[in-house]
Order: sequence, then C-alpha cells, then structure tokens
Amino acid sequence: MSYLTQRTFWVGVIERAVRTVAGVLLTTWGMTTLDVRTVDWATSLSIAAGAALVSLVLSVAGGNLSGPAGSASLVYDRPKPARRTPDGP
Repeated sequence: MSYLTQRTFWVGVIERAVRTVAGVLLTTWGMTTLDVRTVDWATSLSIAAGAALVSLVLSVAGGNLSGPAGSASLVYDRPKPARRTPDGP
C-alpha cells in the first residue's frame, strides 16, 4: 500500500472527488430548479458529500489494481511504444 503515501495518488483522488461533487451538485440543482434561492442546500450538499466519500473509497480501494504506479486511476494509460516499420526497398 505504498501508493497511499504518494502525493500524485492523493492529487488524483482529490481531483476525482471534486469533479464528483460538482457533477452531483449540478445534477441535484437541475432536478429542482436553477434558481439558487430555492435550492435545498442541505440535501444537495449531503448527497454531494456522500458521493465524494464513495469516490474517495473507490480510489483508495482500486489504488494499484491496474493504473500506473502512484495514480488513483484504474486505467493503465502508459503510452504504447512506437511500432517499428521495416525500411522500404
């Protein structure tokens, strides 16, 4: 679990959590109204906090499953080596 001590991992975790919160807030506001004065802030923030917690747990749980070392990603996004083409005649 050495990935838990890497700064890169936690930056990725925080980025995902912030994106999750933003998406959930936009969704809950869109389901009610776009009038900020009538938004049920307590419910919206509670749902967003729960989603952020789920995002954090999923990032930590999947920490080193397949992504590059030190990443909170489950996608292994290391570039593939360039294919060598045979020289022409």
